[in-house]
Amino acid sequence: MRENKLLWLMLVFVCLVSGFDTYMSIKIGHKLQYIELNPIALFLILLDNGSVALMIGIKSTLGMFASVVLAQIILSGCKFKRTIIYSISVMQFVVLLSYYPLLYSEHFPY
Repeated sequence: MRENKLLWLMLVFVCLVSGFDTYMSIKIGHKLQYIELNPIALFLILLDNGSVALMIGIKSTLGMFASVVLAQIILSGCKFKRTIIYSISVMQFVVLLSYYPLLYSEHFPY
């Protein structure tokens, strides 16, 4: 039971980081095409003539779908649920860390 609470907290963390990532994408959207490292996100931005709207729409939809799938994994008792949730949490933590230079850089006033 305690393990499931931790997994649910990790799922909440993943969702919060995703929300923050979306917020920052909107906040710095006008410069995102010049600093985005994800080639798929960059493709979607360029496909929409430099706007982040298409990328955010697709990202939000897939994020909600992923959250439902992760919740189902936790509920189903999947054998690898800890490995899956831990891995995704680590990836989201790396996403969160990637904003550190932007938030504290005097060279990038957004």
